Amino acid sequence: MEHIVESIRFPCPNAIHGCTARTTYYDQHFHCQTCPHRPCHCPSETCGFVGSTAALLDHFNEAHGWPCTTKVKAATMNYKDDDDYEFKLQLHDGFNFLLADCATADSKQGTIHGGLYLFLLNAVRQQR
Repeated sequence: MEHIVESIRFPCPNAIHGCTARTTYYDQHFHCQTCPHRPCHCPSETCGFVGSTAALLDHFNEAHGWPCTTKVKAATMNYKDDDDYEFKLQLHDGFNFLLADCATADSKQGTIHGGLYLFLLNAVRQQR
């Protein structure tokens, strides 16, 4: 009976978006959470865009003018007297958005340069 259950494969619900995976019943939830064809929704409250990851990145730039990157950049930030400033980030399985507000002060000119950066992160839990 166990072999029969394992031999039954189900198409991914994201097949309409291009996914060709066929998984067992007990693997389907994990696959759906990590499927690269899973549709992404624009996080803007006034936008109803839904599309692939690549299309979403293009949408950010074309429709909203948001700078975006798929590379992670990390640096130690110093907060008073060389004490390290640290933060923790918790991700859920699947796609995550990280909005970073980066402001730098130019003491020579007395100005502050800032920028908002929106990051799209795909977190995948490793199976043991």
